[in-house]
Amino acid sequence: ADSRKIRSRKSAMDAEQVWQLAARALIANFARSQDVIKSACQNTRKDFQPDQQLRSSAFTLNDGGNGYPFVSCNYRGLITDNLIIAHEFSHSVQIVASKGRFVAPVIRETCAFIGELSLLSFSKTQNPELFTDLQQSWNSDNKMYLQEYSEILRSALNQPLVPYSYRWNYALARICSMKCQEQLTSQETWALFEGKLSLKELFSLLRL
Repeated sequence: ADSRKIRSRKSAMDAEQVWQLAARALIANFARSQDVIKSACQNTRKDFQPDQQLRSSAFTLNDGGNGYPFVSCNYRGLITDNLIIAHEFSHSVQIVASKGRFVAPVIRETCAFIGELSLLSFSKTQNPELFTDLQQSWNSDNKMYLQEYSEILRSALNQPLVPYSYRWNYALARICSMKCQEQLTSQETWALFEGKLSLKELFSLLRL
């Protein structure tokens, strides 16, 4: 399917419904940690209609002023926005779960992509029609993360003096998230959210 058509498909849910669905999806994956997930869900400050001149891209801050994260995401009512909310929700959960521990950017983004994959797997059984749309959107995003961003990282590795770009983390994180889903137990994966695994330890677990 044409990637532009996929990305323009409308969602049947509003932003808060997607936020709650993302929480249910993570709880389905990490039932033992549902208290942490519910706490992040209930207490994270959110802005789903930010000023686009000030906040054009989705992001999550460690503290929104109440001791919990702050999420900004422009919800346009599109299927692709569902994955974006799941992504930012998982950032919030990771921040709460890690309790101030340093978490490497690749691991942070791995956790966020695990949130997207959790939404996919949860929807597969709960809402097959939504799953089909989400799967197509995920596959469309893969072209950006695994091709475009991989090339950016590959080019940077050949230029030692090139300025750091956060985008370098996405291709590795995308691959790690898929391998986590295939190879790790839920307990091992949750250790990423808690900040208890270093990048070296994660790569060792995944045999990378």
